Amino acid sequence: MHKAAKDPDAITCKVCSRMGDAVIASALDPAWKLHSIDTVHAPIANALKLEYEIHPGEKALAKRTASPAVPGPHVPSAPP
Repeated sequence: MHKAAKDPDAITCKVCSRMGDAVIASALDPAWKLHSIDTVHAPIANALKLEYEIHPGEKALAKRTASPAVPGPHVPSAPP
């Protein structure tokens, strides 16, 4: 708000977006846990002393499923 009062042109969509993230976190009842896929909520939740968990987003999940599985160690079967 102080920044907007000093220089209204300095407020961009990105700045408003960040303010929106802070409003979301600050409106949360402290008894609840904040779940988000937006990493910006981590420092905000820390500042507000809220419990939180950042989940992987759609792109991160897509990368995980696209990656070939890493084979585990080969365990020879016991002879019959």
